[in-house]
Amino acid sequence: FFAAFGFFFAILQYLQYVTGRSPLDAAIALLPMPLVMVPVARNAPRVASRVGFRRTAPVGLGVMAVGLFLMSRLTIDSPYWYFVIGLVLFSFGMGLAGTPATTALTGALPASKQGVASALNDVSRELGSALGIAILGSVINQHYRDAMAPAVAALPPAIADHVLSSIAFTTAPQAQQLGAAGQKLVANAQVAFVGGVSGALEVAAGLALLTAVAVRMLAPGVASAAIVADEPVDVPVAAPTAG
Repeated sequence: FFAAFGFFFAILQYLQYVTGRSPLDAAIALLPMPLVMVPVARNAPRVASRVGFRRTAPVGLGVMAVGLFLMSRLTIDSPYWYFVIGLVLFSFGMGLAGTPATTALTGALPASKQGVASALNDVSRELGSALGIAILGSVINQHYRDAMAPAVAALPPAIADHVLSSIAFTTAPQAQQLGAAGQKLVANAQVAFVGGVSGALEVAAGLALLTAVAVRMLAPGVASAAIVADEPVDVPVAAPTAG
């Protein structure tokens, strides 16, 4: 989820501000993802129950890392089919690793504590999502600001601050009114932002690969997939009262 939500944060801006898609077109460009991930995620627990979570999840994370790395090579002029290849691999890997991870987590606790397992699963998802957006977003922002600093040196301070704060400003009317200088500014901003996205996706791919190694070394085997049996609980029975 760290890698996934950081990817969503980065790639939607890439599709809109670099390739020029509208918000709707950017969402449509991501449609191959659910078409691949949903059927894979539905069948992944069955695969994990046969070969073990320790084997299934690392493969999924590894494929996910390959997809992220391929998309980290995107440029301003990259064709859509290249993006789809990386997206399909990312989606396949996420589907293969995601649902078995939930199954392994819930299977580690007895039925009476499935609420705890569900809560832990939700916390890991939310925490990973928040950290992914924050850290990978910071990677993008820092690279973008550093690369754009020379390009905005001659601009009025107010406009320079807006440009450095977000690539979105380069599509605003104020930037378009700069004429040829505005077009050059947009081109520089796109190059700088693509560099930031590349760095962020490289970080995500590296983390996914490290996690694959950690899961392979530390995760339990096939036996852990079964739900732990509840321990017998003594239930007090009230003594009958005199009628």
